[in-house]
Amino acid sequence: MLRLSLLLHYIHTRAHLTALIATLTYEISGNCFCRIRRHSKSLDVGRKVCGYCAAPFQLLYSSSKSQTAVPRTPNQFALFVKDNYASIKRSQSGMKHADVMSAIKIQYQQSKSEKKPIAFRLDDD
Repeated sequence: MLRLSLLLHYIHTRAHLTALIATLTYEISGNCFCRIRRHSKSLDVGRKVCGYCAAPFQLLYSSSKSQTAVPRTPNQFALFVKDNYASIKRSQSGMKHADVMSAIKIQYQQSKSEKKPIAFRLDDD
């Protein structure tokens, strides 16, 4: 019985030891200037107010990775879809999105195979 209680205690403490990284910081714009940290945008700043001074919250800063990340350039297929989606959709009205994408895929594969040089292997016999 002692082992079971130790195991349950370990599971309970292990679950609570994981630290959540708070990426959003809200500051109270009233008299107390408290800061509240959250890991999601679950705080409705239009409705919630401080419990001490009844002042509204405002988002102070966000320390997420998305602000420091370099935006990626789209790959060749994404650019091909961007250029050709509207023309294929207009040419055949009533097509579903999945049908348009499969048609674009076939066109992309054909254009890719046309651009690829054919390499011949010459055997010296």
